Amino acid sequence: MKFVLSPLFTSLALATLALACSCKKNRDPNDAIELPELKLKKGQTVRTIMETVTEEGTIKIVGGKENGSGKMFVQRVRIFEKTRTEDGFRYNIQKNDSIASFEWKGQETPSETHTALTGRPVLSTRADDGWKMALAEGNASPEQIAEIKVFEAYANRQWLPGHPVKIGDSWPCQPGFIKHFIQSDLVKTNTGGTLTLLSIEDDNAVVSVNIHGSGEHSEKGTLSKASIHLTGTAVFSIQTGLDLGLDLKGSVTSGVQHANGEIKAVLLPITLKVRKKILE
Repeated sequence: MKFVLSPLFTSLALATLALACSCKKNRDPNDAIELPELKLKKGQTVRTIMETVTEEGTIKIVGGKENGSGKMFVQRVRIFEKTRTEDGFRYNIQKNDSIASFEWKGQETPSETHTALTGRPVLSTRADDGWKMALAEGNASPEQIAEIKVFEAYANRQWLPGHPVKIGDSWPCQPGFIKHFIQSDLVKTNTGGTLTLLSIEDDNAVVSVNIHGSGEHSEKGTLSKASIHLTGTAVFSIQTGLDLGLDLKGSVTSGVQHANGEIKAVLLPITLKVRKKILE
Protein backbone atom coordinates (compact mmCIF):
# COMPACT_ATOMS: atom_id res chain seq x y z
CA MET A 1 0.00 0.00 0.00
CA LYS A 2 1.47 3.34 -1.06
CA PHE A 3 1.17 6.71 0.64
CA VAL A 4 -0.44 9.44 -1.49
CA LEU A 5 -0.62 13.05 -0.32
CA SER A 6 -4.12 14.50 -0.32
CA PRO A 7 -4.81 17.48 -2.66
CA LEU A 8 -5.46 19.70 0.36
CA PHE A 9 -2.12 18.76 1.91
CA THR A 10 -0.36 19.42 -1.41
CA SER A 11 -1.93 22.86 -1.79
CA LEU A 12 -0.78 23.91 1.67
CA ALA A 13 2.71 22.55 0.98
CA LEU A 14 2.90 24.62 -2.21
CA ALA A 15 1.71 27.71 -0.35
CA THR A 16 4.43 27.20 2.27
CA LEU A 17 7.04 26.69 -0.46
CA ALA A 18 5.94 29.87 -2.22
CA LEU A 19 6.34 31.79 1.05
CA ALA A 20 9.81 30.34 1.58
CA CYS A 21 10.86 31.27 -1.97
CA SER A 22 9.79 34.92 -1.77
CA CYS A 23 12.28 37.74 -2.14
CA LYS A 24 15.20 37.36 0.24
CA LYS A 25 16.13 40.03 2.72
CA ASN A 26 19.66 40.86 3.74
CA ARG A 27 20.29 39.62 7.26
CA ASP A 28 23.58 39.29 9.10
CA PRO A 29 23.99 35.56 9.89
CA ASN A 30 25.71 36.54 13.13
CA ASP A 31 22.64 38.39 14.40
CA ALA A 32 20.58 36.70 17.09
CA ILE A 33 16.87 36.28 16.44
CA GLU A 34 13.80 35.71 18.56
CA LEU A 35 11.42 32.87 17.81
CA PRO A 36 8.20 34.36 19.20
CA GLU A 37 5.03 32.78 20.50
CA LEU A 38 2.24 32.52 17.95
CA LYS A 39 0.82 35.96 17.23
CA LEU A 40 -2.87 35.80 16.33
CA LYS A 41 -5.54 38.45 16.64
CA LYS A 42 -8.96 37.60 18.00
CA GLY A 43 -10.92 35.87 15.25
CA GLN A 44 -7.86 34.77 13.24
CA THR A 45 -7.67 31.08 12.36
CA VAL A 46 -4.82 28.63 11.73
CA ARG A 47 -5.46 25.49 9.70
CA THR A 48 -3.26 22.46 10.44
CA ILE A 49 -2.87 19.33 8.34
CA MET A 50 -0.92 16.49 9.94
CA GLU A 51 -0.24 13.15 8.25
CA THR A 52 1.53 10.26 9.93
CA VAL A 53 2.41 7.19 7.89
CA THR A 54 3.87 3.85 8.87
CA GLU A 55 4.87 1.75 5.86
CA GLU A 56 6.36 -1.73 5.99
CA GLY A 57 6.03 -2.08 9.73
CA THR A 58 6.86 -5.53 11.04
CA ILE A 59 5.82 -7.69 13.97
CA LYS A 60 7.45 -10.91 15.17
CA ILE A 61 6.31 -13.34 17.84
CA VAL A 62 8.54 -16.11 19.24
CA GLY A 63 8.36 -18.45 22.18
CA GLY A 64 4.57 -18.72 22.15
CA LYS A 65 1.74 -20.64 20.53
CA GLU A 66 1.30 -18.15 17.66
CA ASN A 67 4.90 -17.82 16.49
CA GLY A 68 5.40 -16.02 13.19
CA SER A 69 5.87 -12.66 11.53
CA GLY A 70 3.57 -10.09 9.98
CA LYS A 71 3.42 -6.68 8.33
CA MET A 72 1.62 -3.45 9.17
CA PHE A 73 0.60 -0.27 7.39
CA VAL A 74 -0.97 2.71 9.17
CA GLN A 75 -1.90 6.15 7.85
CA ARG A 76 -3.46 8.80 10.07
CA VAL A 77 -4.66 12.21 8.88
CA ARG A 78 -5.56 15.02 11.24
CA ILE A 79 -7.07 18.26 9.93
CA PHE A 80 -8.16 20.95 12.36
CA GLU A 81 -8.60 24.70 12.65
CA LYS A 82 -8.04 26.77 15.73
CA THR A 83 -9.43 30.28 16.08
CA ARG A 84 -8.18 32.86 18.55
CA THR A 85 -10.75 33.76 21.20
CA GLU A 86 -10.74 36.26 24.04
CA ASP A 87 -9.06 33.83 26.46
CA GLY A 88 -7.64 31.04 24.30
CA PHE A 89 -8.59 29.09 21.18
CA ARG A 90 -11.64 27.40 19.72
CA TYR A 91 -10.80 24.16 17.87
CA ASN A 92 -12.77 22.68 15.00
CA ILE A 93 -11.62 19.09 14.46
CA GLN A 94 -12.42 18.34 10.84
CA LYS A 95 -10.63 15.02 10.54
CA ASN A 96 -8.79 12.58 12.79
CA ASP A 97 -9.04 9.37 10.82
CA SER A 98 -6.80 6.40 10.19
CA ILE A 99 -6.61 3.46 7.85
CA ALA A 100 -4.57 0.41 8.69
CA SER A 101 -3.73 -3.00 7.33
CA PHE A 102 -2.33 -5.95 9.28
CA GLU A 103 -0.99 -9.00 7.50
CA TRP A 104 -0.36 -12.17 9.51
CA LYS A 105 0.54 -15.53 8.00
CA GLY A 106 -0.64 -14.42 4.57
CA GLN A 107 -4.02 -13.08 5.74
CA GLU A 108 -4.64 -9.32 5.54
CA THR A 109 -7.00 -7.53 7.93
CA PRO A 110 -7.89 -3.89 7.10
CA SER A 111 -9.35 -1.43 9.60
CA GLU A 112 -10.46 2.20 9.82
CA THR A 113 -11.09 4.69 12.60
CA HIS A 114 -12.83 8.07 12.44
CA THR A 115 -12.90 11.09 14.72
CA ALA A 116 -15.45 11.27 17.50
CA LEU A 117 -15.20 15.07 17.54
CA THR A 118 -16.88 15.97 14.24
CA GLY A 119 -19.23 18.88 14.86
CA ARG A 120 -18.11 19.18 18.50
CA PRO A 121 -16.05 22.37 19.01
CA VAL A 122 -13.30 22.17 21.61
CA LEU A 123 -12.20 25.12 23.75
CA SER A 124 -8.61 25.61 24.85
CA THR A 125 -7.58 27.86 27.72
CA ARG A 126 -4.18 28.34 29.32
CA ALA A 127 -3.68 27.28 32.93
CA ASP A 128 -0.59 27.52 35.12
CA ASP A 129 0.58 24.11 33.90
CA GLY A 130 -0.23 24.55 30.19
CA TRP A 131 -3.13 24.44 27.76
CA LYS A 132 -6.29 22.65 28.87
CA MET A 133 -8.97 21.48 26.45
CA ALA A 134 -12.61 20.50 26.85
CA LEU A 135 -15.75 20.31 24.75
CA ALA A 136 -17.41 23.70 24.28
CA GLU A 137 -20.74 22.16 25.29
CA GLY A 138 -21.86 18.93 26.92
CA ASN A 139 -20.02 16.00 28.43
CA ALA A 140 -17.34 14.17 26.46
CA SER A 141 -17.49 10.44 25.78
CA PRO A 142 -14.45 8.25 26.57
CA GLU A 143 -13.54 8.28 22.85
CA GLN A 144 -13.75 12.07 22.72
CA ILE A 145 -11.68 12.43 25.90
CA ALA A 146 -8.96 10.24 24.37
CA GLU A 147 -8.86 12.40 21.23
CA ILE A 148 -8.85 15.63 23.20
CA LYS A 149 -5.82 14.40 25.16
CA VAL A 150 -3.88 13.94 21.90
CA PHE A 151 -4.63 17.49 20.74
CA GLU A 152 -3.89 18.83 24.22
CA ALA A 153 -0.50 17.11 24.19
CA TYR A 154 0.26 18.64 20.79
CA ALA A 155 -0.76 22.11 21.98
CA ASN A 156 1.64 21.78 24.94
CA ARG A 157 4.73 20.86 22.91
CA GLN A 158 7.65 23.14 23.79
CA TRP A 159 9.62 24.13 20.69
CA LEU A 160 10.80 27.67 21.44
CA PRO A 161 14.14 28.46 23.12
CA GLY A 162 12.78 31.37 25.17
CA HIS A 163 15.82 33.54 24.37
CA PRO A 164 17.57 34.94 21.28
CA VAL A 165 19.50 32.38 19.20
CA LYS A 166 22.06 32.51 16.41
CA ILE A 167 22.69 30.12 13.53
CA GLY A 168 24.28 27.00 14.99
CA ASP A 169 22.74 27.42 18.44
CA SER A 170 20.86 24.45 19.93
CA TRP A 171 18.27 24.18 22.68
CA PRO A 172 16.26 21.38 24.30
CA CYS A 173 12.63 20.78 23.40
CA GLN A 174 9.76 18.84 24.93
CA PRO A 175 7.64 17.35 22.12
CA GLY A 176 4.56 16.51 24.15
CA PHE A 177 2.63 14.89 21.33
CA ILE A 178 5.47 12.39 20.67
CA LYS A 179 5.51 11.49 24.36
CA HIS A 180 1.76 10.99 24.22
CA PHE A 181 2.22 8.70 21.23
CA ILE A 182 4.44 6.36 23.23
CA GLN A 183 2.22 6.59 26.30
CA SER A 184 -0.56 4.91 24.34
CA ASP A 185 1.34 1.69 25.00
CA LEU A 186 3.45 2.44 28.05
CA VAL A 187 2.84 3.98 31.44
CA LYS A 188 6.31 5.42 32.00
CA THR A 189 8.14 7.38 29.28
CA ASN A 190 11.07 9.73 28.94
CA THR A 191 10.87 11.91 25.85
CA GLY A 192 12.86 14.92 24.74
CA GLY A 193 14.84 16.35 21.91
CA THR A 194 17.13 19.01 20.54
CA LEU A 195 16.49 21.81 18.06
CA THR A 196 19.26 23.63 16.17
CA LEU A 197 18.93 26.81 14.13
CA LEU A 198 20.28 25.93 10.67
CA SER A 199 19.55 29.03 8.62
CA ILE A 200 17.38 32.11 8.20
CA GLU A 201 15.63 32.41 4.87
CA ASP A 202 13.70 35.65 4.45
CA ASP A 203 11.60 35.85 7.62
CA ASN A 204 11.63 32.09 8.22
CA ALA A 205 13.89 30.16 10.57
CA VAL A 206 14.89 26.67 9.41
CA VAL A 207 15.55 24.39 12.37
CA SER A 208 16.81 20.83 12.59
CA VAL A 209 14.82 18.53 14.88
CA ASN A 210 16.10 15.49 16.75
CA ILE A 211 13.51 13.73 18.94
CA HIS A 212 14.06 10.66 21.05
CA GLY A 213 12.03 8.83 23.65
CA SER A 214 11.91 5.59 25.57
CA GLY A 215 9.68 3.84 28.03
CA GLU A 216 9.58 0.69 30.14
CA HIS A 217 6.85 -0.87 32.24
CA SER A 218 6.65 -4.11 34.19
CA GLU A 219 3.46 -5.61 35.57
CA LYS A 220 2.51 -9.13 36.67
CA GLY A 221 5.51 -10.74 35.02
CA THR A 222 5.12 -8.87 31.72
CA LEU A 223 7.88 -6.48 30.65
CA SER A 224 7.13 -3.83 28.00
CA LYS A 225 9.69 -1.56 26.36
CA ALA A 226 9.52 1.01 23.56
CA SER A 227 11.70 3.67 21.98
CA ILE A 228 11.26 6.29 19.30
CA HIS A 229 13.75 8.33 17.27
CA LEU A 230 12.76 11.00 14.74
CA THR A 231 14.89 13.51 12.85
CA GLY A 232 14.09 16.20 10.31
CA THR A 233 13.45 19.92 9.95
CA ALA A 234 10.92 22.55 10.98
CA VAL A 235 10.23 26.02 9.57
CA PHE A 236 9.16 28.90 11.83
CA SER A 237 7.88 32.32 10.80
CA ILE A 238 9.86 34.96 12.66
CA GLN A 239 7.06 37.47 12.08
CA THR A 240 3.99 35.48 13.19
CA GLY A 241 5.55 32.76 15.38
CA LEU A 242 3.73 30.09 13.33
CA ASP A 243 5.56 26.81 12.78
CA LEU A 244 4.77 26.60 9.07
CA GLY A 245 6.03 23.08 8.43
CA LEU A 246 7.49 20.02 10.08
CA ASP A 247 9.02 16.99 8.33
CA LEU A 248 10.24 14.07 10.43
CA LYS A 249 11.31 10.51 9.70
CA GLY A 250 12.32 7.74 12.03
CA SER A 251 10.99 4.67 13.75
CA VAL A 252 9.30 3.25 16.81
CA THR A 253 10.46 -0.05 18.23
CA SER A 254 8.63 -1.91 20.96
CA GLY A 255 8.76 -5.27 22.63
CA VAL A 256 6.75 -7.26 25.13
CA GLN A 257 8.03 -10.27 27.05
CA HIS A 258 5.40 -12.32 28.87
CA ALA A 259 5.91 -14.51 31.89
CA ASN A 260 5.41 -17.63 29.76
CA GLY A 261 8.43 -16.70 27.63
CA GLU A 262 6.53 -15.35 24.63
CA ILE A 263 8.21 -12.31 23.06
CA LYS A 264 6.56 -9.87 20.66
CA ALA A 265 8.74 -7.36 18.79
CA VAL A 266 7.40 -4.50 16.63
CA LEU A 267 9.26 -2.13 14.30
CA LEU A 268 7.33 0.82 12.84
CA PRO A 269 9.05 3.19 10.38
CA ILE A 270 7.35 6.59 10.68
CA THR A 271 7.00 9.64 8.45
CA LEU A 272 5.38 12.72 9.98
CA LYS A 273 4.43 15.82 7.97
CA VAL A 274 2.74 18.93 9.33
CA ARG A 275 1.69 22.02 7.34
CA LYS A 276 0.06 25.15 8.75
CA LYS A 277 -1.46 28.28 7.31
CA ILE A 278 -3.10 31.40 8.72
CA LEU A 279 -6.43 31.71 6.93
CA GLU A 280 -7.29 35.09 5.47
